[in-house]
Amino acid sequence: MTVFRLTAMTWIIWTGLGLMGCRNPGNQTAASTPASGQLDGTQTPEPVPVIVESVLQGTIAAYIETTSNIFAESHVVVYPKASGQIEEVRVQEGDRVIKGDILAVIDDDECQLRVKQASVARQQAEEKHDRIKNMFESRMASQESWHDAQYAFQEAYVAWELTDLELRNTRIHSPITGIIVKRSINRGDRVSTSTPTFEVVDPGSLMIDVHLPEREAMRLRKGMPADIMPDSLPDSGIPGFVDRINPAVDPKTGTVKISLGFHDHNSPINTGMFARVRIKVEQRENAILVPKRAVLRRRDESWVYIMNSDSRAEKRPIQLGLENSEHFEVVTGVEPGDSLIVVGQHNLEEGQAVRLLESRS
Repeated sequence: MTVFRLTAMTWIIWTGLGLMGCRNPGNQTAASTPASGQLDGTQTPEPVPVIVESVLQGTIAAYIETTSNIFAESHVVVYPKASGQIEEVRVQEGDRVIKGDILAVIDDDECQLRVKQASVARQQAEEKHDRIKNMFESRMASQESWHDAQYAFQEAYVAWELTDLELRNTRIHSPITGIIVKRSINRGDRVSTSTPTFEVVDPGSLMIDVHLPEREAMRLRKGMPADIMPDSLPDSGIPGFVDRINPAVDPKTGTVKISLGFHDHNSPINTGMFARVRIKVEQRENAILVPKRAVLRRRDESWVYIMNSDSRAEKRPIQLGLENSEHFEVVTGVEPGDSLIVVGQHNLEEGQAVRLLESRS
């Protein structure tokens, strides 16, 4: 009885297994044979398309860039030394003048009369002075009379000089050599000694002041070259240089004033122009250069990917040096001629297969 039950149980199990095999014939073969393009049942990733450039060697310079306005150290507002009505204006805006040139004339009729009056008084005092002198030497005049004549002559002479000075002050002179940049008066205007009449700028004194953070200012030295690019002259880079470095740090802004001069004072620049400034702080020759777009960075780490001879991505940690608007200098990590991946590198992993789309020298 027991033997019969075991035999019946065995027959049921084998029958069930046979039925399961009949429902999906060939299933066993499909499960045991990997499909095309698979390895151990895992899909092989397609090579990542990339563009590469050769790592180059060349010159790189580091700049500090900022903006400011051009000004003239010798920028003078001219005030008259006398009051009166403007009789003549001799210069216009844009005219070049030399120190001492007459810019305008104030009506001087009254001053000329006072000069004549003072001249007569001086002549009278001089004649009396000479007469009393001869009398004193002949013992015909007292010493007191002689002294009075001397003082009277000196007083008359000074009075004549003052009136002559007033006459000369009716001419408004340029105090410096330069260019008239502003004329504030016209013929017929009344002016006083507090009336601004002209502004004169010496183009040889044009400068530009910039204010830089203390850390950047510490990198500068007198004589360092700079390019000044006025917005009104977009295609012009006016050569300049670091002329002065203020030793003091502004406690409110934490900045240092740097004054830049110009090599060419005949440049088409003028006071008030807004300009961009680039100061060259360092330059290296034969540096290894990589485009900025190829560099991946995270915290204090920087790296690039190189396409090796097996068409696989090779991750290279790099140490960066100088930089400009387009390139980094690489101190260690790559060599000239390496095939640097510049497009497609952002999702790569070490050893991943890559496919070349384009190669640039």
